[in-house]
Amino acid sequence: MKAFCESRSTEFSREAVVLIAVVAAFVLLTTAPVNADHLEGKQQALGRPEHMLSGIDVYKTTIAEVIKKYSEPTSKRNTPAEGVKDGVGGYRDYIWEIRGLRLLAGTGYHNDHESGVYSVDVWGTSPNEELGKSGRGLTLGSTLQQQKALYGDRFFISSTYGKMLPSGPDPKGKVKSVLLEWHDGTQMVIDYDSNGRISHMQLSANIE
Repeated sequence: MKAFCESRSTEFSREAVVLIAVVAAFVLLTTAPVNADHLEGKQQALGRPEHMLSGIDVYKTTIAEVIKKYSEPTSKRNTPAEGVKDGVGGYRDYIWEIRGLRLLAGTGYHNDHESGVYSVDVWGTSPNEELGKSGRGLTLGSTLQQQKALYGDRFFISSTYGKMLPSGPDPKGKVKSVLLEWHDGTQMVIDYDSNGRISHMQLSANIE
């Protein structure tokens, strides 16, 4: 959490940073299941953590910078944090429909103050320049082998396509969804379609 706040200290007053930290806690507890559970050290991806998706850094980029890059969002929605009066604090999703792709950027808010972007989702069949591409070069439409070439063999398979057995999914089934996590707590969820191609990626900052 300290790093999360310090990375934005030049954009907000000290008081505002404290408020955003509270919002981040709300988001963590009520709306960010990806960050609720962490992989064991031996399952964590090696190498430099991935912080970029669709040209957005989930630790540094502001929503104003995303709007400057992709223009005004197609839609926006606020969801109050649990136990907080509507309009006071919670999380905010900005959604773009761009050239056949769907982009979602998530922030936290408290009154008139808003955090930087802490999570990014992108859906589609292929990238369009930065949109749909990670910082290391993984793109929509890529395969599991391409994922492994870029991020290594350490990740968690959360589900597969294939016959369901009493012990769980058939290990011979195609991978449907995986989770990568780095030593700094950053997480990436990658979903594959039935043809083994990436159809969705989500990158989330560690805001604990």
